[in-house]
Amino acid sequence: MAATDYLLDLGHPVAYYPGLVKHLGSVNAVLFFSQIFYWQDKAASELGVYKTVEEIEAETGMTYREQATARKQLVERGVLVETNKRLEHRVYYRIDLDRLNEMLESANCGKRISGEADSAVRGGQRKRKSLIRQRLLQRLHQRVRLTRQPSAMSSMKSSKKRGGSIRNVKARIRSRLLSGHGTLGSVKASIRMC
Repeated sequence: MAATDYLLDLGHPVAYYPGLVKHLGSVNAVLFFSQIFYWQDKAASELGVYKTVEEIEAETGMTYREQATARKQLVERGVLVETNKRLEHRVYYRIDLDRLNEMLESANCGKRISGEADSAVRGGQRKRKSLIRQRLLQRLHQRVRLTRQPSAMSSMKSSKKRGGSIRNVKARIRSRLLSGHGTLGSVKASIRMC
């Protein structure tokens, strides 16, 4: 067996933001933060990411003690929100992006945030905006499907009077969402037009 074959068996590499080390306290804290940040938009629960100690250890190589210290540092800084579901024997983790933004901006006294930290924050904001756009498009598709049903022909006719055909309204909303020019309020108002 070649050495490179052995590397493939070790697992996947984990990326982290070295520019956040001075803000979050330690490399382990940033590594833990980066892992939760990565999984946060993929979480099915509103409470955040559920990961066991063993899963995090397999993904990052951090021992239980290292994880506990990293979690403590992140919670003290207000960046990590832990929700302990005792009856389920689970701990959910969520990154407080607003607190992270506030902390990074105050540390830089209004100066531009360093490249790594800036990309971390903007990445989270982009993911959140993308998720909102995706949910709005799903709602739009549901409403369009409902109006196309034979029993709902009257609502389809009234929507044509207000904003043109359903296809045109859908195209206008999609272009606003994808271009990033539509505000959340204006897109919701357009959906109500349907």
